[in-house]
Amino acid sequence: MAPKSKGTKINAFPTKEFFIEMLVRDVDLIPAIIDLIDNCSDGVIREKGDKDYSGYRVHIDADDHEFKISDNCGGIGIALARDCAFRFGKTPSAEILKHSVGRAGIGMKRALFKMGNHFIVDSTTRNSHFKIDVKVDEWRKDEDNWNFDWKEIDEEKHDEKEVGTRIEISELYEGVSQDLALPPVISQIKDEIKIRHREIIEKGLEIKLNQFILSSVPAVLHESTKIRSAHRYNQWQTKTGKKVKVNIYTGIGKSVPADAGWYVYCNGRLVLESDQSAVTGWSELSEPAMPKYHNQFSRFRGYLFFDGDDPATLPWNTSKTGIDEGNEIYRKAKLEMTEMMRPVIDFLNAVDAEKDIPEGKRPLEELLKKTEPKEISTISILRDFKCPKSVSASREANTKIRYERSSRKVERAKKILGVRSAKEVGEKTFDIFYKESGEE
Repeated sequence: MAPKSKGTKINAFPTKEFFIEMLVRDVDLIPAIIDLIDNCSDGVIREKGDKDYSGYRVHIDADDHEFKISDNCGGIGIALARDCAFRFGKTPSAEILKHSVGRAGIGMKRALFKMGNHFIVDSTTRNSHFKIDVKVDEWRKDEDNWNFDWKEIDEEKHDEKEVGTRIEISELYEGVSQDLALPPVISQIKDEIKIRHREIIEKGLEIKLNQFILSSVPAVLHESTKIRSAHRYNQWQTKTGKKVKVNIYTGIGKSVPADAGWYVYCNGRLVLESDQSAVTGWSELSEPAMPKYHNQFSRFRGYLFFDGDDPATLPWNTSKTGIDEGNEIYRKAKLEMTEMMRPVIDFLNAVDAEKDIPEGKRPLEELLKKTEPKEISTISILRDFKCPKSVSASREANTKIRYERSSRKVERAKKILGVRSAKEVGEKTFDIFYKESGEE
């Protein structure tokens, strides 16, 4: 409840209107939906730890009238709901769920307020059940009451089949309703879920959107006997003594510019996707120096995994859509990232240098054709990037020669040599010189 000012006290409590506006301003619809799935993920982690999630499910139904998400991931207990789950932010005394993706205690609430004017949360555990039913416009008007009232509540034993949480959001706001009516938006939501929750899907959690069961998108690097990806592992300790495990992989993938760059995960949740900015080391004035991204690096892939028992130690922002570059663990990781990028960049520069060689005679390009995708989850050995030692020789395969001569003389040379272009004149005369010099 908002405190009232007394005597000389000044009331600095926010208005609900301002609070809601600030809460949802910087989050888009799809990240808000992903946040709701994060809650389900934390539920199954609370139930099973870091084990097999087979038998657990998250089902989503979304259209222009209503958004529903339900799961069987353990439910929310009454004490957790009363003291933590619906608080705006995590309290200092809140229990830390190890290896969770609950970053700041605002994800579910932000999604509820983002999407519609009416929401219902109905949750059952083995020992309790509650339901809340909130009309946001009515709740907003009562400035003195920041609580949500129980619609239903009991602390009785419940059958295992009843356990889980159901959220329904209706009276959708106009922009949300319009987006959820568009098939391309629904497709984009599917794609985002598949890549951002790759790890929990691979562990067996079933996620269904509008009757479509979503499969995970595996993280892969392309390898062969001649080309091999790199892997480093570190375990660093924060200033507070908490440990964070860091796995970094670099290598090559398919030549797809939109997919190139770094993929950064925190506790299995994708935070940055195909990042090509200075945040992940591109265009970095570092040692070694990194180039600005351009399409000759379209095969570069980097994967960075942070894992920690306390999610607050990991370098993600509160919306889990970006990196906190000031985080002490991330600063250490970034030094490793740039070191691991450099040999891959050098290799791709050498591949690019072959473009002036006739097709079929480009040795590095031919080697790339022989690579096959390999899931990084199968790469456990620590190793450096491996590529052919003849990279530098391949880079020198062709050199352009440019010079000018009078048009009259060039036209005369064309007739003498029997060619049609100035380029062919240059190539023919160079070949004649090289042969006459006795080098061939």
